[in-house]
Amino acid sequence: QNIFTLAFSALGAILGFTLLLITLQLFTDVDTIFNHDSDAIDSEFLVLKKHVSTLNTIGLTGSTAFDADEIEEIKNQDFIKDIAPFNNGTFEVMAVLGMEDGKFPPMKSLAFFETVPDHFIDAETNNWGWKKGATQVPIILPNTYLDAYNFGIAQAAGTPQVSKGIIGAFSIKLEVSGNGKKAVYQGNVINFSDRINSILVPKSFLDFANLEYGTPSKQETFRVIVEVTDANDPSLKKYIEDNGYETN
Repeated sequence: QNIFTLAFSALGAILGFTLLLITLQLFTDVDTIFNHDSDAIDSEFLVLKKHVSTLNTIGLTGSTAFDADEIEEIKNQDFIKDIAPFNNGTFEVMAVLGMEDGKFPPMKSLAFFETVPDHFIDAETNNWGWKKGATQVPIILPNTYLDAYNFGIAQAAGTPQVSKGIIGAFSIKLEVSGNGKKAVYQGNVINFSDRINSILVPKSFLDFANLEYGTPSKQETFRVIVEVTDANDPSLKKYIEDNGYETN
């Protein structure tokens, strides 16, 4: 055969086969997204809490905590993929933040600890563990805390703004007390979260501290985190409104 005819035939076969493979790939991707329960579309997460009214403040209405039946009811809704309660500390924590070279003035504030299952945390959890007897406690802070310092406290106090990378140079002393006992731990910030606006610690540390310094029997669930298929689902919005819940 003519060499040019053969070359054009081979090129046409290659292009046709390539288009066929691309078409099959596109079909597979679209079918996976629309017809299968897949992680091809990212899940969305919401934090639910009950409305705190004036009547709650003056003690004329019940608790704003979720009971087991309410959590189970939320879990059984079609638009909910998963749910987990926030476990909170029942002891007092005083956090003292400073830097050894004295460039930053020490700041002292009451704090509180919470924990949720790891797969609900939107941050890497490397070195996310604690064993009894350890004095170092890994912490995940909300990005909003760093923003509050950089764009509020730093401006008022005349101190430099700080990046996420330098926060590890800060000394975070955690003064824990309760049940007539006191202890000091060293907080180690390992990451930041956009999803959860509270100080997260490993569950192993929170369980130990609640037994040692707190009252586990008084532990209640005031917030839950839910994984939903679509945060804009009208059924989800109606359910939240009908039950008097609030969300981020």
